[in-house]
Amino acid sequence: MSSWALSAVLLACAAGHRPPEQAAPDPNRAPLGVRIQELPEGELVVGVGVGTGAERAGLVPGDLIVQVEDIDVRKAPTAARCALRGPVGSPVRLVVRGPDDGDYRELSVERGVQGDPGLALPAVPGSVRTLRRALLRARPAAARRAAQAAVADGFGGVAPADAVRVALRTAAREHPAVARAAAQVLSDAELGDPALDRELGLSWSRTGQAALAVGALQAAEAGRPPDTWDPAGSWRGDAGGQAELRALLTMSLLASDRRAEAEQVARDLLRAGDHPPLRQALGMAALHSPSPWRAALPPLAELQATTLDGSAWSLDQHRGQVVVLAFFATWCGPCRQELPELRRLWERQQDQGLQVLAVSIDDDATVEALPAFARSLDLPFPVVHAPELARRFEIDGIPAVRVIDRQGSLVYQGRGYSSDGLGALAEAIGQALSGGGPEAGQAVLGLAWSSGQASLVDFLGVPGADGLVVAQEQVAISRDQGPPLVLSLDGAISGSRVEGPGGGALVAWDQGPATAAPGQYWVRGTTVGGRPRWLLTTGAPVRALVGDGTLLWVATDQELLAVDELGRLVHQEPGGAKGLAANAEGGVWAVDGQGRRHVQVDSPVGAVLPAPGAAHVDASGRTATDDFPQILTGRFGPQGAPRTVLVRGDGGVVGLDAQGAPAFTWALSDPPAIAALDTDGDGQDELLVAIRHQGLATVSLVLP
Repeated sequence: MSSWALSAVLLACAAGHRPPEQAAPDPNRAPLGVRIQELPEGELVVGVGVGTGAERAGLVPGDLIVQVEDIDVRKAPTAARCALRGPVGSPVRLVVRGPDDGDYRELSVERGVQGDPGLALPAVPGSVRTLRRALLRARPAAARRAAQAAVADGFGGVAPADAVRVALRTAAREHPAVARAAAQVLSDAELGDPALDRELGLSWSRTGQAALAVGALQAAEAGRPPDTWDPAGSWRGDAGGQAELRALLTMSLLASDRRAEAEQVARDLLRAGDHPPLRQALGMAALHSPSPWRAALPPLAELQATTLDGSAWSLDQHRGQVVVLAFFATWCGPCRQELPELRRLWERQQDQGLQVLAVSIDDDATVEALPAFARSLDLPFPVVHAPELARRFEIDGIPAVRVIDRQGSLVYQGRGYSSDGLGALAEAIGQALSGGGPEAGQAVLGLAWSSGQASLVDFLGVPGADGLVVAQEQVAISRDQGPPLVLSLDGAISGSRVEGPGGGALVAWDQGPATAAPGQYWVRGTTVGGRPRWLLTTGAPVRALVGDGTLLWVATDQELLAVDELGRLVHQEPGGAKGLAANAEGGVWAVDGQGRRHVQVDSPVGAVLPAPGAAHVDASGRTATDDFPQILTGRFGPQGAPRTVLVRGDGGVVGLDAQGAPAFTWALSDPPAIAALDTDGDGQDELLVAIRHQGLATVSLVLP
């Protein structure tokens, strides 16, 4: 590209115009037919459209674009993005760094979007497609025939539960007779699939067939893998996994006049966490009396946005007030119900210092409806369109609320619309307005209970806290923005400065912290002080990260990688993993949902031990299912005996006794990251908990 042509493109981008031949600028989609993510080192390709010039040129996910024409992307990222756009069919020259091995290559790519950037969706088998259509129509006989055909066809190779899940749930709600007809066929087939049994139990329950629901749900429960177990032995633990399935089984037993069985299932579930609706249905008292654990939380960094009327809004303007951030979208029905409730809360408590900011996450296709939407609800508080705030607060479902207290600290997080949720929000607002509870400047971290010894002994505020790793008597805490903080055993921040790029909930130790964002295509190594050392890009989304003392291991959907302290690839083997953990004998444990294997560099692949449902693993080789984002075995028992602690997907932390029964629970609003470290040298580990967005808690824990 000539300097004149480049200047014209830059002027057009800078002025907000575009030359007639250019496609409209889009920060996520370039006219090359690729989806890209901006990194300090370049533009990372995370999706390539099928049938596009990018695909024909050999561009693949994980490629890092470092040069566009003669523009260095690192020095001029805006100019590079503009230069990607041009006349449809015209070529653009790229220099890219490939995933895994980091080799550079030069490509000429034809501009023009054709197809959807991303992976092509697999074709739906004809028998499954017919069954789904039949379930959505009010004809039971047709649904019965379609179910019989799908069973005979083996669902075309699709997992039975995946084949029917959405359509069967819709039919149970809108056409109960159709759902019952199909469910009967699927039940009679006796396919022995716990996931399908669960869907059938849900369908029978929703269509008023409690006895049939019990049979299907008991089959699903019998096929449910244990929450945690050691595949090499017989140890099993119950930390309250698959609570929805077990609660539904309880209610179905109760509806079938099998109260004694219902109470037993409920007790097993309630040992690991409270479920008020379940207890109320059975008339049971809570099994435990948890106590609130409180700590002073760090203030959030500044937030800024522009309201619909063009005014500037900032969090600093509202220090000393309680601020509720309400995340919504114009297309969200529950949001339309929740926002008027927030208006009523605001009207009652605005004089006490309550402020509300309604934050729209609408995309380009729906944002034009935002002003009319706000007017229709007659919202008296500011409304902004700021999807970037949703990313900052990791909003993964709407409606969602965040409460910020008078000190500027995040003290409450909620999602979804319900009367219980509104009650919890009102209580959180009331506590924040009154100063945060009994102790001024403090907030409730969560409710804790233990049959052993458990106490919160320390809390360090770390805004944006996310992941956690312990290595060499140092603690690294990853953050949603910026590089990890590294603490020595005495709590001091290691290194004179913390700087450089960061982000990512996954963190491991590799001569310093290495971080990754789950589901993304990059891993970054940093120094102890936070300076970037190397960047590795991968050809598939990253799922797990762990250091074994000498190497950093990375699991993606498709393969396992090991890199040295300079980020150089030293080992690569096919077969991805969901979870990794360092092995005391060297190398790592890897689990993939079906089995557990020990992987080492330059060693033959070891035997795969069966571990059905295993999605996570710890250093002892114990595994956990998908219900639990993390599993950890440490010296938490008497005299330092090993005990296992798990993090549940609903945010609960559960410690198990020697028999695998719950002996400690701590209910948090988000799943934290956990680690074990003997901070006082007494041979007994303390439990370190990185509470998301808030900081690092140290818990003294002894489990029976």
